[in-house]
Parts: sequence; structure tokens; C-alpha cells
Amino acid sequence: MGSEPKDTYKYKVLLEGRIIFKGFTYDLHRRECEHHTRWPKCKVEQVGSKVTWQEAQTWAGRQSPPPRRHPEWKDEWPTEKGLWWFYGWCFGKEGFRDDQEPELCLVEVSGSLDNSSFTYVTNGHFLYKAEGATGKWQEFISPNLPNLEEAPNGR
Repeated sequence: MGSEPKDTYKYKVLLEGRIIFKGFTYDLHRRECEHHTRWPKCKVEQVGSKVTWQEAQTWAGRQSPPPRRHPEWKDEWPTEKGLWWFYGWCFGKEGFRDDQEPELCLVEVSGSLDNSSFTYVTNGHFLYKAEGATGKWQEFISPNLPNLEEAPNGR
């Protein structure tokens, strides 16, 4: 427990001066926005300083697995097969228009039999470093899928 990072915010949600919820999160701003969709007039206040996830669970009086974090964006092109996010310009920043915005694309990376070369495919076309594709990469993490047995139309 001593090596666990202190990266978790404890917070309380107030509505008309009354505490209606207390929780913990890695991203206080995102969580505040989420609470505002349910209670538009609420106020979210941080409680104390950052603590470990375990300490926050004890404070809140409930157990919750920590959410999976997204890996950092990298400049290097992936050399592992699988799905990757690419954020940038698929055909180079220099080219079509000066006001061209970067795109977020899901890219399938496949390798040769000996993994000495890789192919990058997105939206029906190939990405090539040599043709000026410029951007950042992040490993794709698939979401936790819901239990469909609990869905209203589940079987």
C-alpha cells in the first residue's frame, strides 16, 4: 500500500447546501461535469488533498475497482499487432488545406510473419510514414462490456 500513488480526489456533491453524494475519482473536472448532467445546480467540492485509491474507498465507505487508465500518447509508430488510436493527419499536415483539422482514427496494425514490417489500415486506406502521416499513437483499450442478461430485453 505504501507504493500506491496519491492520485485520487475525494469530493462531495452539494445541492442547496446539503451533501447529496460523496465520491472519489482520478479526474475531478470530468466527474463534476457528469454530476452536473444529473443535478445542474449542484456544487462539487474537493475534500482534503489527494489520497490513494484504497484510502478514498475507506473514506467513502464503499469498494470500487480503479478505472483503467488510458496509456500516454506516443510519437513512435506501433510495432505491436492490434488496434491503435491515431490522432493527427493521415495524409500529412502539409498538403490539402492550411485549416485541415487533425482526425482521430482507429487503426488496425498487422505485421508480417516475422514481424519485421507492419501495415497500418484505417477507414479503408493505408497510413504511410513516407507519405507524411503525422500524429500521435495510443494503444486501444476495449471497454468493459455490460452484462446483457440484466438488460430489459435480455434473454
